[in-house]
Amino acid sequence: MPAPLQQPAGRHSILPLFPLLASHNPSTRLDAALHLVHALPQHQGPAAHANDADTPYALKRLVAGLASSNDAARQGFAVALTQLVALLPADSPQARNILAQVFDQTTPKQGADPREERDLYFARLMGLHALVRSGVLVRPGPDSTQDRWQECLGGLVSLANKKTWIREPSYWVVCDALQALCDAPDSLEWKHAALEWAVQRLVGDSREKARGFSPEKVAVVLVLQANNVVRPPLPLPLLLFPSPRSPP
Repeated sequence: MPAPLQQPAGRHSILPLFPLLASHNPSTRLDAALHLVHALPQHQGPAAHANDADTPYALKRLVAGLASSNDAARQGFAVALTQLVALLPADSPQARNILAQVFDQTTPKQGADPREERDLYFARLMGLHALVRSGVLVRPGPDSTQDRWQECLGGLVSLANKKTWIREPSYWVVCDALQALCDAPDSLEWKHAALEWAVQRLVGDSREKARGFSPEKVAVVLVLQANNVVRPPLPLPLLLFPSPRSPP
C-alpha cells in the first residue's frame, strides 16, 4: 500500500515521482502513478485549479516519457497519463488539447534515425491508447466533439499502415476505441454518426476493401457486430473482400 498522501508543496513535490514511473518493479510504478495524480490540483477540486502550472507540466513529461526505449518506463508513464487525463475536467484546456499534444510530441523529425522513429511510433500508440482508456474522447459535454474521436481513430489507422510490426497493436487500440464509443451513453450526441463514419472508414472504404482480408479487419468487424452496429450482421466475406472487378 502507498504511504499516506501529503499536501503537495509545488512542482518539486512531483519531480521525484517521474523516475519511479520507469521502475522495473510494477508496484513501484503503480504507486508512483497514484501519488502523482493525487499530488496534482486536478485531484483536489476546482478551488485548486487557479494558476495550476503543475498539471500542464506533468502532461508534457508523461507524453514525452512514452518515447523512452525502456519498456517499463513506457508502461509506467502510460498508466499515469491515463489516470491523469481521466480526471481532467471536460471543459479544461488540457482535456481539449491533449490529443493534439500527443500527436505533436510523437511526430518524428525529418532525418530521425530508425530507432528514434520506432520509439516515437510506440509513444504515439501508447499515448492514443491512454486517451481511449481515460474516456476523455467520449465524455458527454459541450466540449466533446466527433472530430477529436475520428482524429484519434484515423491516427491509429495511419500508424498501423506505417510499419508491419505496429499494425496489430494499433488495431487492438482501434477495437478498444470502438468499444468505448459503443459503451458511451446515448447522451453523447455524435455517437451514432461517429459509428457510421467508422464503419465506412474501417471496412467500407475502397482503400480498405482493396487490402482484402486481414485478422485486424476481422477483429474490427466482430466488435461492430457484437455491438449491433452492423445490422443485420453481414457475412464477413462481403465486408472484407473487394468486389470482383469486371474484366477489361
